[in-house]
Amino acid sequence: MRKKWLIGFLVLIFLLVFFAYFYLTGFQYKIPVKPILQIRLLRLIVTFIAGYVLSVAGAFLQTILQNPLADPYIVGVSSGALLGIALTRLFGINLSLAVSIPAFAMSVGTIFLIYYLSRIKGALVKELLILGGLFLNFFFNGLVFLILVLKREVLSEILYKLWGYTGIVATQEELILIFLTLFLAFILSNLTLLKYKELDAITLGDAEALSLGVDVHKVRNFIFLISSATTALIVSVTGAIGFVGLMVPNIVKMLIGGKHSVLIPASGLGGALLLLIADSISKSLFPVEMPLSIILGIFSVPFFFWILWRQRNESDRS
Repeated sequence: MRKKWLIGFLVLIFLLVFFAYFYLTGFQYKIPVKPILQIRLLRLIVTFIAGYVLSVAGAFLQTILQNPLADPYIVGVSSGALLGIALTRLFGINLSLAVSIPAFAMSVGTIFLIYYLSRIKGALVKELLILGGLFLNFFFNGLVFLILVLKREVLSEILYKLWGYTGIVATQEELILIFLTLFLAFILSNLTLLKYKELDAITLGDAEALSLGVDVHKVRNFIFLISSATTALIVSVTGAIGFVGLMVPNIVKMLIGGKHSVLIPASGLGGALLLLIADSISKSLFPVEMPLSIILGIFSVPFFFWILWRQRNESDRS
């Protein structure tokens, strides 16, 4: 088993390094001139960290919610951020900061709202969390599209924020804030690795975890808040990028197993690789760059068929 995950991990790192090199060179063998290289390097860093953080958040949420279809956006964080962006444009507020403060503020507000609604006697109830997240997603997305109907001229301005974009153009001051945001999100997402033993126990079920001395409610609260915060940080920079946190952890778990000390970093690297591939496709196969969630949405179709096929086979065997 150790050999299996080690080989898978090394292959993943090799693919990531290999693809990152060609991403920087524009899929050529020649290193571009310095200005172009700097632009591509910034985009590589943003795309890598966004994919890593969102995939790690998805892996954690799938564990604490015990649902393979859980996703960072199931808690409504992304739709809250999009509402913040839409409201600023509705009232004609022009923000020069690439990191949208209203987007982050609305995301944080959404986190605390869903956290409050999903608790019973101090315990986070996973069923309420899923239902509450879905409700807030529908509600906030409805408000966003209402704003776009009322103020159609801002649609082109925030289109890429609605469905994700990592091709950031920023001033020197904005770059500092962007890197601080990405660095904080990356550190926080890896901080949750401290709970890998507790998460391994939770995969056995709440009752079994409690019998092993794990405070399930405390771990669930901690993971939910950290995963939501890291998602909010990423969304404030790149907009809403869906499906990464849904697909990658499931695929990685199938290939190298579900031990969280390996699953979490492997999911992060896999998410970074997937997002780099999606970003490359969005730049090269279409007349204009496509938002990343559209590309990933196309990728997700065979993934959902695979999930349904697995569930059907497991049901037949049982």
